[in-house]
Amino acid sequence: MKETVESLGRDCPMLMVGFNRRFAPALDRVRGFFSDVGARTVSFRFAPGAIPANAWPQDEDIGGGRIVGEACRHRRLRGPAGQRPGEGLRGVRRREPRAGDHRRPGVHHHPPRQRGACPTCRTRRAATARAPVERIEVFGGGRTAVIDEWDDVSLWKGERRTDEKAHKDRGHAAGFKAFVEAVRQGGPWPISWEETYGTARATLMAVRSLREGLPVTLDGDGE
Repeated sequence: MKETVESLGRDCPMLMVGFNRRFAPALDRVRGFFSDVGARTVSFRFAPGAIPANAWPQDEDIGGGRIVGEACRHRRLRGPAGQRPGEGLRGVRRREPRAGDHRRPGVHHHPPRQRGACPTCRTRRAATARAPVERIEVFGGGRTAVIDEWDDVSLWKGERRTDEKAHKDRGHAAGFKAFVEAVRQGGPWPISWEETYGTARATLMAVRSLREGLPVTLDGDGE
């Protein structure tokens, strides 16, 4: 796909992967809140419940495993900090089973600092069904923002706190709308090829890093 897209250049048909969360209203609100702030720290925690070992997301040939099939969407969440998909990654090994093992307690992804941003993505099994499955925390410039479950948005600036509701909108409809409008009207792709490829490649390299216990570059070579 990379060779085809690059060889066709401007004549390449539009390609879009369903990284829907980047279109979520809650994320748009946080982007706006930090629009005039430089260095930021972003922490993303994804803690879904355990699923059976024979469930389709665990099948690496069908669902890709939970890192490839689920964590890829969160690696795409570069918006709050403005960083690109990580060019160097470390998957922290917690135990020996393969990357798709449903018993694995968790994996931390640490892309390198970029333009003052320090992103962290933690994918782990939820300790309790009542805890938030997804939480994003953004810090910088004397401000803090927290998104819980794509519903509750809390914004702190100095001593002032603002709470908003995003109604659990994970950006599916907005993503489809952006794609259809781009096809009809032309113009840039809703998600650039650079970002689409970088996110997919970074996710695959995170799995490799986890298996080998070593950092790897986006090109797949050891550091």
